Amino acid sequence: METDQPRHPPQLDAFWPEAERAARLLGPLPLARPELGRPSWQQGSHPRRRAGQGSEFWQYRPLEPGEAVDRVDWRRSGRSDSLFVRTHERELPARLSLWADPSATMDYASAAQYPYKQHPNRQHPTKRHRALVLAAALALSAEEAGEACTALTAARPARARAIAEQLAAETAGAMHSAPAAPGDTVLILSDFLEPDRLDAIASLAAQGAGGLVVHIADPAEIDFPFEGRVELLDVAPEAAPRLIDASEDTRARYRAAWDAHVAAVADAARTAGWQYLLHRTDTPVQDGLATIAACIGAARLGATRLDAPPAEGGPPRR
Repeated sequence: METDQPRHPPQLDAFWPEAERAARLLGPLPLARPELGRPSWQQGSHPRRRAGQGSEFWQYRPLEPGEAVDRVDWRRSGRSDSLFVRTHERELPARLSLWADPSATMDYASAAQYPYKQHPNRQHPTKRHRALVLAAALALSAEEAGEACTALTAARPARARAIAEQLAAETAGAMHSAPAAPGDTVLILSDFLEPDRLDAIASLAAQGAGGLVVHIADPAEIDFPFEGRVELLDVAPEAAPRLIDASEDTRARYRAAWDAHVAAVADAARTAGWQYLLHRTDTPVQDGLATIAACIGAARLGATRLDAPPAEGGPPRR
C-alpha cells in the first residue's frame, strides 16, 4: 500500500535561502515593456506608437512655437529649412506582480518512492514550496534590475523579501488581487485545482495586464506511477481516505482527466493573451526560472510564441 500525504506550507526561512541562490544564478531580470494601443500585451517591446518617455526613437516633429531651442535636433534640421525635434515612443511602466497559490492542494508532494531525478535520496518539494521559491527568486532578480515588484494582492511595490513574506503568509480561499493596470506583468503560480483561478486570469487580462501562467505539478500527478492497491488521502483533513485499485483502466481514465485539466488551463491563458508553462517539481528550479525569464524578460521576449508552449513544458500533444 502506498500513501502520499500533504505537507505543511513552508515558512520564509525554509525557502528564502534556496530562492537567493537561484536568483544569483539567474541574475538581473529586466521586464519587457508592453505596447500601447495593441489588443494583446504579448507583442514585444517595440513599437509603442505614441510619443512620450522612452528609449526607442519614434519620429521627428517640427519645433513648436515657444518650445526651448535646446530640444532641436540640429543634424536633422540642417537638411531642411525647418527646425525638428527628435521624439521617442512612450513606454508603459512595467511592474511584476506575483502570486503563489496557498490552496491546500498545493501542500502535496509525492512520497519518497518517487524521488528526485537529480537527487535520488531526496523527496520532491511540495508544490507550494516550489511556487514560493520561484516567486521569491523572480522578485529578487527583478529587484536587482531596478524593476518594481509586488505581491498580486498588494497595491504598492515592495522589496523582494517583503513580497516573499506576504506570499508565504497568504491563506487558502478565494483568489483576490489588487487592481491591475496596463504594463503589469502578472505571474500566477498554481496547480489550478480551484475553479476560480481560471476566472482570475480573464479578469486580470481585462484590466490590461499581461502575464504568464505557471502550472505547478508534482510528477505523480502527471505520470500516475501507482500500482496495485493505493490509499489516497485528501488534502482536507476531515475527508476519509480512499482505497483504489491502480489498474491500467484506472490509469488511462486518470491520464485522460489530467490531459483535459492541463488543456483547460492552457486554453484559459492563451484566450487571455497570456503564456502558459507547465513546471514539474522534480525538475531543477533553475530550469523553471530560465524558462520564465525567457517569457517575461526584455532580452528574450520576442523569441517566445504564444501558440507554442515554452521549452520546459506545455499541454500534452494529442
